[in-house]
Amino acid sequence: MKYCFYRVIVFLLCITVVLQACSYRVYVVRHAEKATEPANDPSLTTEGSQRAETLKEKLKKKKVAAIYSTNTIRTMKTCEPLAKQLNISIINYPGKPGAAFIDSVKQKRKSQLIVGHSNTVDDLVNMLTGRHILDDLPETIYDNLFVVKIYRGKRAPSFTNLKYGKRSAE
Repeated sequence: MKYCFYRVIVFLLCITVVLQACSYRVYVVRHAEKATEPANDPSLTTEGSQRAETLKEKLKKKKVAAIYSTNTIRTMKTCEPLAKQLNISIINYPGKPGAAFIDSVKQKRKSQLIVGHSNTVDDLVNMLTGRHILDDLPETIYDNLFVVKIYRGKRAPSFTNLKYGKRSAE
């Protein structure tokens, strides 16, 4: 009886490992709170820098293998703490992501972070899931952590909207 119990436990552990290997997550966030100056490419406010640190803490154990950011100070500063923690380089992607970028993300088949803008985060999530889930984000919202879980095979991606850091004003 005891031997049978151990076999069941080992079997369940094996199934868990296999199922985990069959999926990965893409975390999508808008850059953290931005300063007002300079108008063309501002950095983060003190609150934004704190949010970037909170993002690092939230994702540091999630096995993020790649971090993508547009080539703006605010997006780069949002993912910089995590990139330093994980000792990985930030990869720049075009401001308006297209199918080629999404395909390259999916081909990695590992957990990744993408930092975008209020008018591109919805495009990223919608393209990753293959369905319309989001519209452009309001200018005052910074606390969403969108998680798209992509499964290998024919199963449709799942979507979760988490919150992180200090609650945004609505």
